[in-house]
Amino acid sequence: MLSIVDRGVQARSSILVNILRSSWVIIITLMVNIYFIYMLRPVYAVIFIFAIGLVLFVGIKADYQMRYFRNLRREARREGMRSIVKLFMSKFDVLQNDKINHEL
Repeated sequence: MLSIVDRGVQARSSILVNILRSSWVIIITLMVNIYFIYMLRPVYAVIFIFAIGLVLFVGIKADYQMRYFRNLRREARREGMRSIVKLFMSKFDVLQNDKINHEL
């Protein structure tokens, strides 16, 4: 049991480290890009920052919408599993109580 928990903790910590590492790389790259664009033309830097903000906004909104549909799909899957379990349980109930002819 401890081995399973330890592997889970290690997996989560490595995922967190990878996310933080890639996030810092993206942030530093964006800052350098904004600096060089600003040196070229300040107006282009403002447009670039606005475009990044717009992309982030759209991405966050899309994530919320997808989260809603994921929850719907998860609930539908749960309901399907409940129906399957109910079907098997009712079959055993019919066989156990000898109600085959009545159910047919």
